[in-house]
Amino acid sequence: ALRAGNPIPEKFAKHAAHYRDNPDALGLPEDILRLFPTRFVDSELGPIPEGWEVGPLGTFFTLGLGGVWGQDHRTERATLAVRCLRGIDCHNLAEGQIPEAPIRWVSRRQAANRQLTDGTILIEGSGSFCGRSLIWLSYYNDLFQEPVLYSNFCKRIDPQCSMPQAIICWMQLRQAYQDGILQTFRTGTAFPNLDIQGILQNLLLIVPPIPVAQGFEQVFALTRRVELMIQSRHLAALRDTLLPKLISGELRVPDVERILEGAG
Repeated sequence: ALRAGNPIPEKFAKHAAHYRDNPDALGLPEDILRLFPTRFVDSELGPIPEGWEVGPLGTFFTLGLGGVWGQDHRTERATLAVRCLRGIDCHNLAEGQIPEAPIRWVSRRQAANRQLTDGTILIEGSGSFCGRSLIWLSYYNDLFQEPVLYSNFCKRIDPQCSMPQAIICWMQLRQAYQDGILQTFRTGTAFPNLDIQGILQNLLLIVPPIPVAQGFEQVFALTRRVELMIQSRHLAALRDTLLPKLISGELRVPDVERILEGAG
């Protein structure tokens, strides 16, 4: 809108003045800038770019199947070992850490009905930190040897929008938790639970068209995060293997350098 010479809403006037004086300050490639509309329209959240959509979370996601905790050991019915994500595991994964999710035993039918797909969001549904969330990427499967499911303490919502738009929704969901908004949807005090239906119906999000969302997805680069997590785990394994041998004198520094060169 600024480049096209169209009116800028008063709430954005200060930012507009900055970018008018510093046209290169946005730092976005020209092909990305061309995706943005040239004017603003009114919405429930105030002025938004033309063509963007405002709606409750339930416009873009639907409530999915509840999780399963499974059994401690293999049984006649529970024959499949899985990694079962708890709320803390979802949080750690979202923060770039590989979680120590417990191994549980479930039936093959339970697992088949709860397969995670790209864009699915798992939300911590109970406890002091309920409201924290994780958006699932198929690349996360590479972090575990077993199939990955989620516990009954997690709420699952499935996207009704594109994957890039789902990522933008998740970013706003995370921000709503950090801002304390999701905490207003808790019920109970001693052991709070999350009112997921209330969130789906009342938490307003703003979602751009798919081409713009794809540009944001490239900036977020979530798949790159998974690659770095795998590399970090590999380096940690090398450290744990080589450090005791260095301390004991079994290996010398030149030996380690040769091992690292071979591993690289």
